[in-house]
Amino acid sequence: MDNSIHDIDNNAIAFYSTTAGRCPVFFEDDTFWTTQRVMSNLFDVEVNTIIYHIQEIYKSEELHESATTRKFRVVQNEGGREIRREVLFYNLDTIIAVGYRVNSLSATKFRQWATDTLRNFIMHNLSERKDFRDLTEDQKRLTIRQEMIEHNKSLAEAAKKAGVIEPKDYAIFQDEGYKGLYGGLGQKKIHERKGLKKSQRILDFMGSTELAANLFRATQTDEKLRREEIIGKAEANAAHHEVGKKVRQTISDLGGTMPENLPTPKKSIRQVEKEQNKILDNKEQN
Repeated sequence: MDNSIHDIDNNAIAFYSTTAGRCPVFFEDDTFWTTQRVMSNLFDVEVNTIIYHIQEIYKSEELHESATTRKFRVVQNEGGREIRREVLFYNLDTIIAVGYRVNSLSATKFRQWATDTLRNFIMHNLSERKDFRDLTEDQKRLTIRQEMIEHNKSLAEAAKKAGVIEPKDYAIFQDEGYKGLYGGLGQKKIHERKGLKKSQRILDFMGSTELAANLFRATQTDEKLRREEIIGKAEANAAHHEVGKKVRQTISDLGGTMPENLPTPKKSIRQVEKEQNKILDNKEQN
């Protein structure tokens, strides 16, 4: 369990409406957090039912308590006085896991809302940093591809700490992430599907939407390996595959096109980069 205490005031808040009213959830580290009491309102059951299902989830090791719980300081009104107390919160994985057990329809509706809202948070942050919305498609591709290069360095470091050291093992590790995201297709199959030459890299022939999905896969796997302190090649491979599958599920929940069905750009990232540099050079000369 995360022993550090986080102030809820510093986190973004969102509300999910049910017949029982508005349910607050808080955003931090690219996921949502809420309490047992809010979950009971969310799925219209008693708090004891929520507690029981959470215990069963951890007992079966479907999820790990240390990776899915966090303490936040919240202000509570007690006898007319506002007192700040530490309260245990559960992340989105736990909320959905509980929802499947008590009411799958409610869980599906909540997951669709949560993944859409989560995506908006992420894309908003990206657009704020890079003026993303005003970029052309080629500029978006170049921006995300550059982000991928940096995040893949961090992912490689996290994988190495987990025990993925040899180049051939890292290739397998990467392949598992692709298989999760692309519905079982590894790098070789994706390469063939795109009709690329042996010397061409699949990441250099992805549109901005496909690159964004892969960026999300890489960043979330990096965080998962570090947060859960995963050790072992098999365990790291499984974690990468799991994250890829969850990103794919998010795309499905949002009604998006699966990455293997997205169009392959005619220009490579290298061509785009040369063209963008030429444009900049012309501007400087003028």
